[in-house]
Amino acid sequence: MNNLKNSGKSTLKDAATRLLSGASAQKGRVKPNLSPARKNAEKMPPNSSNPKKAKGYAAPGETPQPKAPAESLLQQRFALADEYDGLVAEATLWGNPAPVVLDADELLDEYDGDEDALHDPAAVEKLFKNKIPYKKIEAVLKWIEKNRKKIIDFALDYEDFVDVFNDWAAQEIAQKGKAMLYDGTVLTAETDRQAVIDSICLSGISLWVDFDDKTVSDFSIDLSTEQPDYFGGHTLTIEVDEDKEMSFGGMNG
Repeated sequence: MNNLKNSGKSTLKDAATRLLSGASAQKGRVKPNLSPARKNAEKMPPNSSNPKKAKGYAAPGETPQPKAPAESLLQQRFALADEYDGLVAEATLWGNPAPVVLDADELLDEYDGDEDALHDPAAVEKLFKNKIPYKKIEAVLKWIEKNRKKIIDFALDYEDFVDVFNDWAAQEIAQKGKAMLYDGTVLTAETDRQAVIDSICLSGISLWVDFDDKTVSDFSIDLSTEQPDYFGGHTLTIEVDEDKEMSFGGMNG
């Protein structure tokens, strides 16, 4: 269950075995040419010593100021993109931009207009404004943003990734004096859990929506590692159901 285009699927142990055997891995993630993430606007804390500057505050006799809109994690609305199946948007999560892919076959099958128009986010929003549940999607993105530690811990603990990786690294170092990672990083000692966590980034999200109920039925999260690439060019997929229960979706790519 993964709308981001990847080929192949395996367990963490399978991926480590391929690293040990020296087999080359194909990169399983698509890196779109995304615009830089916008910086979050500064917000006045609720216990500010200068309440007149807070949105919505009004001293006696003054007109209340309008409340600032909630900051959206979606930095770009949905539109068609050639390298993805479905409609894709851009969100800022865990400090970096990431593609958010919406399985929209139901909407696209019903659309009989000019397909070129669907490459324009403004046109897509106008055409499907009553179909795409932006508030529910925003809630999913906020859950992902808030639960980074929980998601990464689940991913690493599912098949003891760090221990499996270090078993491979120790054998490579014993035989060759070093362990060479997919991105060219050279290890001369085993790594630790925090080093792996620090290298993990969110490389994509896929959403499945019930357009009649306007709910997000389930979604998947693709994780990758960069500098060093401990995942060996693969993406690790975590699947999440509507009750926010996580399951392991395999190593893809």
